Parts: sequence; C-alpha cells; structure tokens
Amino acid sequence: MLLASEKSIKFAIFKKYIQPMKKQNSIIFCLLMAFLTACTPSKKEPELDFAQTLHFSENKCHFIAEEVDSVSYLPLQSTAKSVLSSIDKMYFRNGLIYIADIRNRKIVVFKTDGTVAFVIDRFGHGEGEYQDFGCFTVDKDYIYVIDNTRRAVLLYESRTGAYKDRKPLTVTAWDVEATANGEFLLAFVPMKGGRLKEEQQPYHIFIADKDFRIRKGLLEYDETYSAPLGQPTFFTTDENHIYFSSLWFDGVTVFDIDNPEKYTHIAIEFENKLTAEERADHDRFILSTANYLVATPVFVQGYIAFLITGPEYSEPYLYDCRKNVFCRNNPDDCHNAFLGAIASHDGMFVSSISDYDSYAELVECGFRKAGQAIEEALKEGDTVLILYHMRP
Repeated sequence: MLLASEKSIKFAIFKKYIQPMKKQNSIIFCLLMAFLTACTPSKKEPELDFAQTLHFSENKCHFIAEEVDSVSYLPLQSTAKSVLSSIDKMYFRNGLIYIADIRNRKIVVFKTDGTVAFVIDRFGHGEGEYQDFGCFTVDKDYIYVIDNTRRAVLLYESRTGAYKDRKPLTVTAWDVEATANGEFLLAFVPMKGGRLKEEQQPYHIFIADKDFRIRKGLLEYDETYSAPLGQPTFFTTDENHIYFSSLWFDGVTVFDIDNPEKYTHIAIEFENKLTAEERADHDRFILSTANYLVATPVFVQGYIAFLITGPEYSEPYLYDCRKNVFCRNNPDDCHNAFLGAIASHDGMFVSSISDYDSYAELVECGFRKAGQAIEEALKEGDTVLILYHMRP
C-alpha cells in the first residue's frame, strides 16, 4: 500500500482507516449548533425552516490537527463473547461503555479501563431474547433493545445486563433515544422497496412515553417518499440535545433532550449537491458524484464531527463552531489525523482501530505511537479506542 509520504494519506486514511465506506454507505456529517426553537412541520412535504445554513467549501478548510490537543488510546478487552465485528453505536453512561455490534446482534459493555463488564447476546425465541436487534439505547436504569419482528422493547438492567421486562411497541423503529424527561424518541425512515407488515403514520419521529406508548408524531413525510439509502443508526446525543438526520434533507434536526417537542433544523449547503432526481431515485443516487450526508453528526464542546462523501470516497471533517470554519485532515501529515467519530465523551471525540498494519502506517507518517501492550493488542486484532482531546 502507498504511504503518506507518497501523497496517498488522503486515500489511505479516508478509505481504509476510518471504518471505510464506499460513498453509498453510512457517513457521519457535521452541523453547527443553534438556538432551539419550536418548529411545526406542515403536512405531507413540509417547508422546513432552517435556523442556520452552513455553506461547505472544500477549498476553504483549515487542518484538523490544529484543533486537536492530544490523542490517547484505550484498548478493549477481547474475549470469546466480547469480540466486536463493528462499533455501530456507543454510549459512555453509568460509569460504563456500551457498544452495539448490530451485525452480531449484541451489546458489549466495558468498564472505563476497557475490561469487559458484561455482554447482552440474547438472539433467540425465548423469554428475554430478541428475534431482531434493530437498535438500542440506555439510561440510568435500563438498556432498551428494539425488536421490530416482535414489535417489542426488551429491558435489561443497565449495570448487570439481567433481563427485566418486555413492553409492546406499535410502530417499527430504526433507532431509539432516551430523553431526560423519561420519554423516548423513535426514528423511522421509509426505504425504497421496503414495505411494512403493519401500516403506521408517516412520521420520521415518534415520541413515546415511559411504557413506549406513542403519544405524538413529528417530521411528517409524504407517503410517496422513500430514502435511497439506509444507515445503521439515526441518532446521536450530548448532554443537552438529541440529533437526528437522514437523507430527507442535507442537515440535522436538533431536539431539546428535556422537551423533544422543541426542535429546530440546520442545513448544509453543498456546492456539489444532490439533485432532486438523484435524491428521489436509488439508481441515480448510487451513480451520483455529489456530496451528501447520510448519517448523524457527533458533537463535542464547540466542535462537530462528520463524514462527507466525495466522488470516490468519504472524508472526515470537523466544524469549529467558534471560528466558523470547516477543518480536514492534512493529506501530507498524519499528526493528529482524525479517523472519524463514533461517539463523544467528556470533551473528546471517540474513534477506533483494530488493525495493526493500518496503525503502523499512520505512525510512520506522524500519528502518535502507542505503548507496547496496545501494539500487541492490535496485532491480535483487538479493538482499541482512540480518544481525541480537543483544544478548549
């Protein structure tokens, strides 16, 4: 493989190290925080009111390395039950690290030192088992797993993983988040070619009470609408907000975590954006060379992390909210190279790596070298979290 010194760091990092995706796969994007205002969408095809629009220009980006204070590593213990094929969703809550591996239908929970606390791997047909692992969230009391096959939510104790209860669910949901007032947000995005067994109201967001009874729908879409592409998850969170995005528009909807009926929309305007025909037609979408956003941004104290597609591959960017500028990796230097964000925690972006060869190439072109124990873990194929401490 070509090294960064041969001008290939852009391709190597952006296509290989950052949980690589072809441009038609999931991409995390970034949008600026804005004051939350109440917003009521109109019927069918809503005219969205944007609190702010960010204009993306690749030629005006600063370098990400200037915004990163330091980088540290946290190796995750690998056991027969805890091995991860992917990290699709992650929370730092209750003094634990909760990670969803959707492909393997399990949740692996680690202590903050990286050792395994417990694993929920309950795929099956019995009591306390799920037939479908669609998504999950966690609060101080329980882990909630959505089983769309059974139209149910399974509850497990948040600190032990012990099965506790099962509640009925009257809608299909692709993602779920717990609000601070004891309610839940459920996300649904209609997919091209997909058909629900049971009809439901055409809303992207449902607000459910503590027993998952639906009390309100938000972000109504036209019944003829379908997204050209799905994504593993649709929500991210921080201390004050829940963020939702899909290909419905190039942007993000920001919900107040205390009152999810209070929300606003923020957009990104691309110079090379999808046409209406490309957004509506799956085949045209796949062949498009436009920039677009297809996953949800991760927010950290004045910074927002996202991935944006280009004609060939996905590239990570940061937005510095204080300087009002987009930042990208330096194509010639891996110092503080940003591998994309899975989650945020305590003022840090969290990424991961599980391949020693990738790590070694990054180090060769300037990335921080880890200790021997971490290098040995990477040689064994173990997952190591990379923590980006951002400049205050």
